[in-house]
Amino acid sequence: HLAELCRVCPRLARLDARYCEQLADASVLLRRPESWAALQLDGCFRLEVTQLLVQPPGTWRRLEELSLDGEELGSQELARVAEVCPELRCLTVSFARELDPAALAALAGLAKLEALTLRKATLPNDSDWASFFMEQRSAWAASPTAATGSQWRVLNVSECELFADGAA
Repeated sequence: HLAELCRVCPRLARLDARYCEQLADASVLLRRPESWAALQLDGCFRLEVTQLLVQPPGTWRRLEELSLDGEELGSQELARVAEVCPELRCLTVSFARELDPAALAALAGLAKLEALTLRKATLPNDSDWASFFMEQRSAWAASPTAATGSQWRVLNVSECELFADGAA
């Protein structure tokens, strides 16, 4: 059904399919990656999202919002998000258990990021989080399109057990 929907709606740029548990084929999204501005795919645990993340850098260059079910994603795939989706403003990953310090550091390169949800990212410790915020702040400040004022609109680190007072 998703393939047919994309075929008859060629201007479709925002898709919210959260918790569509039967959705499994990500290839339809790859047919026109330059057209997507938002993909909400959290809870689509049968969807092979790795297909979306193994693409060449910048493949998803228009994508500003992305939510994923991280249950089956390894740290390498999570680190690739910054490479393939360089314009992200909003990133949500549930079950980010495999997000290690190196993957978190890679996400710091998302210069336009203003909303971040990383649920259950239990591997980074407090100093990893502090490094992330410092690097992300530097990337944000160096961005020619950065707005003035505070960059964060949303920060959700629920169930990130090692996130503590020194991180922010």
